[in-house]
Amino acid sequence: MRTLDGDRLADYLDDAAFLVGGNGAPLIQGRSLIYRFAAAAPFWVGELSGHTRLAPGVARRASSGILDYFLRRGAVNGDGLLSIGWHGEFPGMRQSYSGAGSPYWAAKGFLGLALPAEHRVWTAVEEPLPVELGNTRHLIAAPGWQVNGTVADGVVRVVNHGTDHANPGVAVADSPLYARLGYSTHTFPDLEPESLDNAVVLINGEGGLTHRTGFDFLGHVEVGGILVGASRAATQWIAVDPNGGPDHGSGAKGTATSGPEVTVASLTHGAVELRLVSVRGCSADSPAILRMGGWPLEAGSPLVSDIRPVAGLGQALEESGSWGRQAPHPMGEHLTIAWIGTSGSASDGDYAAVVGLGGEGTHAELDGARYLGGGLFEFADGTSVDLGLLWAKVLDSDVLEVALAKP
Repeated sequence: MRTLDGDRLADYLDDAAFLVGGNGAPLIQGRSLIYRFAAAAPFWVGELSGHTRLAPGVARRASSGILDYFLRRGAVNGDGLLSIGWHGEFPGMRQSYSGAGSPYWAAKGFLGLALPAEHRVWTAVEEPLPVELGNTRHLIAAPGWQVNGTVADGVVRVVNHGTDHANPGVAVADSPLYARLGYSTHTFPDLEPESLDNAVVLINGEGGLTHRTGFDFLGHVEVGGILVGASRAATQWIAVDPNGGPDHGSGAKGTATSGPEVTVASLTHGAVELRLVSVRGCSADSPAILRMGGWPLEAGSPLVSDIRPVAGLGQALEESGSWGRQAPHPMGEHLTIAWIGTSGSASDGDYAAVVGLGGEGTHAELDGARYLGGGLFEFADGTSVDLGLLWAKVLDSDVLEVALAKP
């Protein structure tokens, strides 16, 4: 059992190294984020147990980078205490099991102090993280994540087609920290269950947004330098039950009303995602508009977040805008999310958008991503993919890997 667990830890760390940003931030996803420094604990455990394939300098860089990230951004208040929050104090991150002492689970991030001064992790010179060496492409099987990091800005992005902290078919509200389509090291998810944050949603006449929790993971593959992942959801409008009990990440309970079936495929390359959406089961009796949302950013952020329709590909997405919440959130005071969508009720069919997050060069990457016609799509650096072949096979299969393996 020890060997089995040790091998699994080593596998986990191989993936975890790709999830630390160039600024030292761990991936911002999942509950209990107020533990902050604890994200470094697995790297120390690998060194303590000897079950790691990472160079000691990489483990040390990841751990010290995580610690430095929070210390530079107000995690410790004026009284020398760790607050409930991410950067500084943000009580809205409190969960039902949180207390004043909960942030001190961060102590796990100092586990490396149990290692002697002569240990290799202390004598080694820190080495760069994967995202500091170059652009990264990485698939993580268990959570169904496709990971793209860009060296120019240090941003690590995860497109999530495999994880929502609930079983397929379950009818609950989306959990903001698990069920979003995207997470990164540089953006904090909108904490409201209904949101345009990395969303593909249908909005009914009452303003309710569909939820995707209970979706099916269709798989992911790498094709010619492009990561491709897909999922299919029998979407639902959820009227949350205020007496449904605490939500620990699996989604709030409530009354569900069925919406259309939505299949989403994400083709990611560098800072850009080509998001292909297929909607089936729209009803004239329940008209709803389609909205796709990009990455959430603090107003005034030096990063670029944008979403655009793809000319010549799919049905029209004529509407666009920027949604904002003028209220404190874990990384600032004014959250903004760019969106595009239909001008009227959505109909059955296919839709396409390009979504970008990154530094100043992201504008150029989005400008250069284009549909060439004949089923061919090209990213800004010339990397291309045959969408006609890919998309038809995804829609015709319950498993993406099987679809793309077909002759």
